Amino acid sequence: MPGLLDQLRRDYEIHDRHALHLGLWAVWTYHFGRWSLQLDQPYRWLTSKLYGLFFFLVDLTSGCNIQRECEIGEDLHIIHSGNVKMHPGVRIGDRCGLMQDVVLGTTIEQEGTPVLGDDVFVGPGAKLLGPITVGNGARIGANSVVLSDVPAGSTAIGVPARVLKFRKKEEAEAAAR
Repeated sequence: MPGLLDQLRRDYEIHDRHALHLGLWAVWTYHFGRWSLQLDQPYRWLTSKLYGLFFFLVDLTSGCNIQRECEIGEDLHIIHSGNVKMHPGVRIGDRCGLMQDVVLGTTIEQEGTPVLGDDVFVGPGAKLLGPITVGNGARIGANSVVLSDVPAGSTAIGVPARVLKFRKKEEAEAAAR
């Protein structure tokens, strides 16, 4: 993991260099919390208290709740901040985008939390629940409720979500000729 200041700078660039973007503050708080877990005492205690304050303020102002126990890859982009909730067991790959009102959590019936691959996009209002895996490059449609795995490169839509498979751009162009 790059140094904290380098990570914060990358997050700033990913969020269009807009310092008042509340999604940026949520991601910054997450990275600060992860960084604080690596420190020795008493610094860890002090920075954990600061993390708690930042976490509370970000949750209060934006509704974004990203626990520092989550495992998140590089370049997470919260596109429209507001009510993004993540269970502490969630794992997210690199270069993922989340819209507003997204929930990544558990269900009563099954233990476990979602795992998102690289380059996944989750549309507004989507709920991904339980021990599911969303493959690399998958797309989750707006207001979908995903309760089962989504293969790489697929799109899931609906309540409950069903998986649509799209051809690659090259295959679609070849078929059109």
